[in-house]
Amino acid sequence: MTMKPQSTTQETISAQGRKRLEKFAAFIPRIIVSGESDTIHDARVSSRRAQQILKLLAPQPAKNKQRKLLRTLRDIRGILGQPRNLDVMLHRWRKKSPAQAIQWCETPGISCAHT
Repeated sequence: MTMKPQSTTQETISAQGRKRLEKFAAFIPRIIVSGESDTIHDARVSSRRAQQILKLLAPQPAKNKQRKLLRTLRDIRGILGQPRNLDVMLHRWRKKSPAQAIQWCETPGISCAHT
């Protein structure tokens, strides 16, 4: 009976990085088709986790390809953040009573006008 050699920490982290990137990439078609807020949230969380593993793997300073990948993850997360923030605000709005909603609309910086 032969035992497999244990993988190094670097190999383990690399495998986790690939797994996280694949998981993140799988969310993109789902977002395009459904646009569901939970899917957007899950994609943003997945991109953050992938980014953290990539930062752990990347030597300082990171190589150009690694920096580009990290920047792309950050940019996509920023783009997905806009509809996610709107969804959270809409959810909060729906939970308020009509009186609370009126008071919320009168809060400085909040625009509830219909255009």
